[in-house]
Amino acid sequence: MIRSFAFTTQGRLHTQDIDLFLMPTLLADTNLFLWVDFENPTPEEVQSILAGVFHFHPLSIEDCTAVNSSPKVEEYTPKDGDLFTPYLFMVIHAVDYKRADGKFATSELDFFLGKNFLVTYHQQPLRPISVIEERCMKGAMQIARAPDRVAHSLLDMLVDGYKPALDELALEISAVEEKVLQHPDRQTFNHILQPCGKSSAPNAKCWRGSAPGNSSSSVRNSSRISATFMIRCAASTKWRSPTPIRSPAFCRFTSTCRPTRPAKS
Repeated sequence: MIRSFAFTTQGRLHTQDIDLFLMPTLLADTNLFLWVDFENPTPEEVQSILAGVFHFHPLSIEDCTAVNSSPKVEEYTPKDGDLFTPYLFMVIHAVDYKRADGKFATSELDFFLGKNFLVTYHQQPLRPISVIEERCMKGAMQIARAPDRVAHSLLDMLVDGYKPALDELALEISAVEEKVLQHPDRQTFNHILQPCGKSSAPNAKCWRGSAPGNSSSSVRNSSRISATFMIRCAASTKWRSPTPIRSPAFCRFTSTCRPTRPAKS
């Protein structure tokens, strides 16, 4: 799905659902800027607009269509023979965490930000996109006066979603710590070591116990859980660890639970 909008520099909607052949003309108008949003597009749609209309650098198009586990910001400046104008390429992740199933999922959102355009790319529906789009259509808060204002509003909403997820993770860490202190048995140990399981999102990542950007108190909590648990288990004659203390399975929890990433070739 492709949604496209042209706004005036006063923040008013000029055109919506723009035909492909009109985009270059609107891009050349200094009194307008374009916002093109891609949601799970086809390869043909990506090629026809990202390469055919905006002439973005092939490396940024490749990064956009691939799954990126790390955020990034790159500046592209045209050289001899390049047809694109200067732009920033950004990879940002929205987060979602549910204590019920213990899944910490991330959804990637890519930005192409130029002087008179903003292109956003994502595979799944994202609430910040729909909310900011509605505000722009209504002319609320003068968001649509410039592409950087729209990009800033999107980033602001994405970051606002981090705190609730981190709060949920902190609650889970406290619950696990309490359980460890009260019931240092095999079942508790296996609960700590269990894998994250399958995620509903195709490019989701999982963490057990903490997540990127977690507070130092959360890290201290997870370390204290593991240390207290092993001390209690070592003092018990009725329980023995099913795996060595220094096994990779145990380290996945005690090393602040780094996110899984594909191996580099």
